Amino acid sequence: MFGWICGKTQRYAPLLAFGAMLLPLSLAIMAWTHASLWIGTVLIGISYSLVPAVLWPFCRVIVSAERFGLALGLITMTQNAGIAGANLMAGALNDRFAASAANPAGYQPMMLFFCLASFAGAVFAGLLWRSVGSGRHVPEEGLAASAGGVSP
Repeated sequence: MFGWICGKTQRYAPLLAFGAMLLPLSLAIMAWTHASLWIGTVLIGISYSLVPAVLWPFCRVIVSAERFGLALGLITMTQNAGIAGANLMAGALNDRFAASAANPAGYQPMMLFFCLASFAGAVFAGLLWRSVGSGRHVPEEGLAASAGGVSP
């Protein structure tokens, strides 16, 4: 569904920023409110579905064809390095603050870490939106073509 919306509207940057903003919001709801965990879980699901549905086709728009494979490889490498680092950090924080069923407050530093990291991602998505504008981006006339084939 999100891929279809992305393809239909071709408003990649605003959709990416919206999806990225949902993640820190959902984590904050789960960590610091007494709202049902279903709310945060649904928001995370939307974020985790929307961001990749926009990110991969958007890459095709902003990167020249000659560097498209490299860009996809760098995105994948960066994502996996971030996942590995975040898991190590989460484990270290949980160990440091003795997080457990007997000490649920020990999970707060981990949730704060994930909230701050996801907020940073949302800020960068917003900066990307600002740099490309909110207009439509047609792949054949994308930023890479208008910049003379120079990719970011």
